[in-house]
Amino acid sequence: MSERIFFYFSFILLLIISSDNLDAQSLQGKRIALDPGHGSPHGTTCEPETKRFEAYINHIVVPYLKSYLQSEGAIVFTTRADFDSLGPCMTLSQRVAIANNNNADFFTSVHHNAFNGVANYSLVLFRQTNNNICPNGNPQTPQALQMSSIMAPKLYEALYTTSGLVRGDLCFLGYNLGVLNNLTMPGVLTEASFFDNILQRRRLSNLN
Repeated sequence: MSERIFFYFSFILLLIISSDNLDAQSLQGKRIALDPGHGSPHGTTCEPETKRFEAYINHIVVPYLKSYLQSEGAIVFTTRADFDSLGPCMTLSQRVAIANNNNADFFTSVHHNAFNGVANYSLVLFRQTNNNICPNGNPQTPQALQMSSIMAPKLYEALYTTSGLVRGDLCFLGYNLGVLNNLTMPGVLTEASFFDNILQRRRLSNLN
């Protein structure tokens, strides 16, 4: 299977989860913002090499997500043009502004992860107002915590990762995620699995 299909398959679950949580009956008229994480895949100034590779992955899967959600009746827009590998690097605040200006009902920043070739958990992060209650207290919006709690275990179950974690950004990272800053709608950042884990790459590339 090609890498294009490999990464698409790894994220198709995200669409199903989004559909189930936003409206059990229909996505008709729901406004969803999809954000392909990191900078321009082939740029020279946006990101380090590993991040440019992840950006390439994220830019491939987001158009599939968009198409699927639109087929279910959702109004979908991305924070950057589909496959804009030659486009300029956009700031996080610019991406947030696009979601806000389009009156999105929900925002998802699509990411994969990489670390040491061994780690392979699924993670969904939401924005916290403070870190007085860790690991996942004080969400900025209860809907973001609710969505995270649905997505993380289902990603874990479907992608055969080692666990499905729900974490507030301040507790997990020590700072608020910029891409979730100043959103006027609930939003999360997903790390579906680790693309540098060889066993995971092989597992996801096999549909049998």
